[in-house]
Amino acid sequence: MKYAVRGGRKELKDAISGLHITLTTFAVGCAKCGKYTFLGAHTRLMSNKLSGVLMILVAAVGFSTKGIFVKLAYPYGIDGLSLVTLRMLMAFPFFAFIAWQSKPPAAVLAPNRKEWLAAVVLGVVGYYLASMLDFIGLQYISASMERLILFTYPTFVLLLSALWLRKKISIVQIGAVALTYLGMGLVFAGQGNAAPQPYFWWGVAYVLCSALTYAAYLVGSEQLVPRFGSALFTAIALMGAGLTTFLHYLCALPLAQLWAYPWQVYALSVGIAVGATVVPALLFSSGIKRLGADNASIAATLGPIATLLMAYSILGETINAVQGLGAVVIITGVLWMSRAGRKPSSVAEKPAPSESQNIASHTEVVLEK
Repeated sequence: MKYAVRGGRKELKDAISGLHITLTTFAVGCAKCGKYTFLGAHTRLMSNKLSGVLMILVAAVGFSTKGIFVKLAYPYGIDGLSLVTLRMLMAFPFFAFIAWQSKPPAAVLAPNRKEWLAAVVLGVVGYYLASMLDFIGLQYISASMERLILFTYPTFVLLLSALWLRKKISIVQIGAVALTYLGMGLVFAGQGNAAPQPYFWWGVAYVLCSALTYAAYLVGSEQLVPRFGSALFTAIALMGAGLTTFLHYLCALPLAQLWAYPWQVYALSVGIAVGATVVPALLFSSGIKRLGADNASIAATLGPIATLLMAYSILGETINAVQGLGAVVIITGVLWMSRAGRKPSSVAEKPAPSESQNIASHTEVVLEK
């Protein structure tokens, strides 16, 4: 090998080719013997599953850092609109590249003008409006509370699907929804024993509306994603949301103010845009391919737990025993509903997704193309 490297690219290529032939011959021989084929396949399968689990867990933690970054940024005097604008501006190039690399599926007709407009409108609802409501709500409630409220949004997806798309809700799903809201009731009941927070219920209302608008985006996108492909649809939606956010900022605040904050604000904004949005989405998408949607949704339940732990260790937030019990009940209810949404006899159906699964399922790893 040393000689091949020194001799030039051709010799190196020949050496690698020879090594490949040798290994291939050895593998064929083993296949004929029947001794190592199963062991090798089993090892590759375990390796894929392990890497998939690690990707899902890292992605879930990444998504969970959003509220932490936002809470850390507010003491520097930035408002919710400016923070959302910075997040959108910093994430815009990534999704513009995804849109450039993506094409609608070849098996369907190209989207028409109304469908392109619908994709932009849904992006405005699901990413601009939902983000604004969420970031404003974080001004009044803790990151832990915000995460638990947002985690219940699959219940809105289920209810809106029943009202809008006339989908039937099973008895099991009704029980899961009831269990989820029982947990939310426990979280709110425990708030009476916690330290008072001014405008707490305003914050709850804002985050609940954020969950509702994001659920509306998911239900509305169900008919459009097959037309665009998941990567292109999400890229268009996020780009539309980014442009809307920037126009909102230009109408409300002077542009010079956006660049007048301390450097810590921009570092935290990078964390929100890249560390809590783009990178986790790509990791989760790859993890789903290795584990499947069911196992990925189970691993994604780490998200709220990660937020609670980070909020405690970084922000000094605490929850009492009643709220802790409510958090466990909420996670159980959403997980139960997610599992109940998939019929064992149907491979095509998917469970009611978690937050990170929905974002990632619309963001395929086009960077590999």
